[in-house]
Amino acid sequence: MRKYILTVTLNPALDSMIYHGGREIMSAGGKGLNVSRTLHGLNVPTIATGILGGTAGDQVWRLLKKEKIKNDFIFITGETRTNVTRSAKRRVMGIGPKVNGAVLEAFEKKFKKLLRNCHVVTLCGRNAEGAPADYYAHLIRLAKKDNVQTVLDSSGEPFLEGLKAKPYLIKPNVRESQESLGMIVRSRRDVKKALMAFRKKGIPIVLLSLAERGAAGIFKEEWWYCRVPKVTIKNNVGCGDAFLGGFLGAVQEKIPFAQALAWASAAGTASCQSRIPGEVDLGRIEAILGKVRLKKL
Repeated sequence: MRKYILTVTLNPALDSMIYHGGREIMSAGGKGLNVSRTLHGLNVPTIATGILGGTAGDQVWRLLKKEKIKNDFIFITGETRTNVTRSAKRRVMGIGPKVNGAVLEAFEKKFKKLLRNCHVVTLCGRNAEGAPADYYAHLIRLAKKDNVQTVLDSSGEPFLEGLKAKPYLIKPNVRESQESLGMIVRSRRDVKKALMAFRKKGIPIVLLSLAERGAAGIFKEEWWYCRVPKVTIKNNVGCGDAFLGGFLGAVQEKIPFAQALAWASAAGTASCQSRIPGEVDLGRIEAILGKVRLKKL
């Protein structure tokens, strides 16, 4: 069996989280990096890759090294973006460096090498500035040629184009579902219609993140809704990434689909109680898991 879950973050960030009293916590950010952080916290082998550059990129790399999260990036001269979140609510997102064909070619070479020893690859977050809208779709097709299962968690045109490559798993939230399907997702009936619409696009596993309402998912003939307990939220950044990391970690342990969805929901909820995006504690997850409620859709 191949060794690790590879996470791709084409446009990572240096995350600055500023809390009450002016306390600032810096972390390596971007959806894929948050997924790797969750997997690392669950003792699941993972390697993070993507494109880093400049002083902020060096700091992201140092922070990952401090957390002992394995990574293998390409480095460019452009400056990695910085995101600033104040009091876990007001969030200002950076743009990131613009890449050219030579950078994408270098990344693709790195990507193909890393595919050799992974069994799942996640393609998460914003596309790199300057990359074509169908770049995620291109990477999905490369991974599928190497018999690697693909996970897509993005938005906008890169997400729509990525769907055409038929990844194995997607994890949109409500907003992303509404934008990509052109429908309202509010009631449980709406949720079921959205899951079916994605299934019809040839996606085997669809997970729909519903924020504080929980999550829903479909796999083969299984349709599930998962309700999570209310908790004190310290940070709402990266909770969806922890949800995805929790699901992939559960599947790694061959946990059945419904229970994996519950485990994912507990991981996402646990991350909301941490001040670092995607950070989870196994004991906290297990405590929350006992309060998660599964229902068939």
